[in-house]
Amino acid sequence: MSTRSRIGIIDKDKHIKSIYIHFDGYVQGGVGETLFKYYQDVDTIKALIELGDCSVLRNTPQETALEAYGEAPAVENCSLEDLYDNWVEAVEDYLYVYSIPEKQWYVHYLGDEGFRLLGDLINEK
Repeated sequence: MSTRSRIGIIDKDKHIKSIYIHFDGYVQGGVGETLFKYYQDVDTIKALIELGDCSVLRNTPQETALEAYGEAPAVENCSLEDLYDNWVEAVEDYLYVYSIPEKQWYVHYLGDEGFRLLGDLINEK
């Protein structure tokens, strides 16, 4: 069974690009921790998003490229509301969004009431 997630980046104009990650979407020891440790630079995050949908998230976009599906490009220029609605409809477990203006990762778990700072959850260990 997989723990599915979506990773997005939101710019100052509130446009979002996002990709799907099939495995290990959970925060601790999965996508969340990898994003928090290795994806804090906007250029690195953008390089990841440009890969499109992937099977697994690795520590660098170059490593993750080996896991990219290739035929599934990033979803572009949607609003946060559209992204959220699509995420719920797709029944993906975790939604991660990096805010460029705030320089922060946020996460929403399917069934939770809203977004939380990813750093707060990582530091709760």
